[in-house]
Parts: sequence; C-alpha cells; structure tokens
Amino acid sequence: MKPTPLLDFWQKPANAGEPVALLATTFALEPDFFEQNCLARFLEVSSVNEGAGSVDDIVASVELHELLQNASVSVLADRSAPVQRTSLFWDLLTCKVEGVRSAEKSGRQHSVELRNGGIDEPNPQSRVHEGIS
Repeated sequence: MKPTPLLDFWQKPANAGEPVALLATTFALEPDFFEQNCLARFLEVSSVNEGAGSVDDIVASVELHELLQNASVSVLADRSAPVQRTSLFWDLLTCKVEGVRSAEKSGRQHSVELRNGGIDEPNPQSRVHEGIS
C-alpha cells in the first residue's frame, strides 16, 4: 500500500461543497508554504505559484486572494516560533503551548475543513494530540 502524501489531505474530498472555513493548528508556520501549498489546495486554486515571480505566480496569487474573500481561514500557531506573515487575507492567532510534544516529533498536525455539506477531518487521530476528545 502506497502512503498518501500529507498535502493530498488538503484537497477537496469527494462530494464536498465549496470551501467555507478552515481552522488549522501548528507549532511552526511557514506562511508562504501554507498559502502556496495548503490553502491553494483547500480553495482549489487552478493556477500554480512556483515562487519565481512570473506572470503565472501573479495570476495564482490573485486567484488565491479572490477565493479567500469567500472563506474564513484561521491558523493557531505556537508563539515561540515567530512568523512574518505576508498576507492579511487569513487570520494568524498565536498561543502559548506548554507540555505538548512538538508536531514535528510526533508527525501529527490537525486541521478541520468546513465546506458546504459538512466537516471533513483529514486526520481524526490527531484529536487526542490536540487535547480534543
């Protein structure tokens, strides 16, 4: 059995509606990677941003920002890892995390995607890690 790449869990599940909201948690956030790889998959951006400054990158950025106007996106991040955010189209909320293993060590992350038609939890096992039971 071939393992599924983690970024594939950000893509639209079968029979899901349009993106409505996203709440993601992380210990370390790389804003450009989050926007270009995670958010772009969640919002189904058709253009690809390669980060080279080309016309295609500009089109992908404009398309992402247009789609963000119809969906609420919030990220909870550990405040011990400072983040220089490049966009104000999504919320970044920092919080103090104590006594929890880092996401990199445990290999887990958690996000809840809300679309018209229901909630999709790509990694329900991480609920225990996040203290949600």
